[in-house]
Amino acid sequence: MYFQIRRLCYGQMKEICENRQTLGYRIKHSIEIILFIFWLIRMSLAILSYCSHKFNYWLYDPCVILFYDQNPKLFVHYTFIVAIIVLTAMMETYVIFLYRLDPIVRQYFYDMVVVNTEQISQCYHSPEEIKQTLENMYQTNMKQFDYKNIFCSTSSLYYIQRVYCWIKTRIQFILLLGHLDLKKASSYKLKSLPYLSIKSRSMLELGLSCMDKFFYYLHFVLILFFIPAMIFYYYITWNMFPFTEWQN
Repeated sequence: MYFQIRRLCYGQMKEICENRQTLGYRIKHSIEIILFIFWLIRMSLAILSYCSHKFNYWLYDPCVILFYDQNPKLFVHYTFIVAIIVLTAMMETYVIFLYRLDPIVRQYFYDMVVVNTEQISQCYHSPEEIKQTLENMYQTNMKQFDYKNIFCSTSSLYYIQRVYCWIKTRIQFILLLGHLDLKKASSYKLKSLPYLSIKSRSMLELGLSCMDKFFYYLHFVLILFFIPAMIFYYYITWNMFPFTEWQN
């Protein structure tokens, strides 16, 4: 139930550590647990009714009847897999958001994810300085290629050389912390990890940034999968259940 997907790792950790004791936080994640329990009950009733043959609940649940329609022999397997996924998600939600974590451990995570990200983001050079430094490094890398005469400027592979140099420059720029004002960054300290080096903190922030971007684009990929899946689900369900007859 956290919809700010652009900076997911940072946002989630900030919410967990800063809003943990608020009523709204606990209500929100308690609702998530209740929804998971509701789905577990549905899956359990479907399996029990199908195996016991005493009541036909599984015939009237729009979700599980879809499993039966696709492959009757694997109906129980599909339903059980969904139940395991829901149970795992419920346990993860409880452990991450509601479990009472040691304050010292929570402070470590808060400093590494939230405080470190905020401090490092305040130490970036201006966009003009970053652009100029990148351009200088790029020209240096290009001169090395030109000196070795690997590809002439008229070669069709010269463009590939330029792209390679640009990617190499970007990687070098980040690894050498060219985007950071190291003097300013060294003035910031983490409460729980005061002796952590600037390079380690920068690499940590870079890793979290990559994770945030990965999850950000993953959401769009899942949406592209989710929309056709829901259309297929409702189409099959509509054909399986005579809704128009119920109205009569």
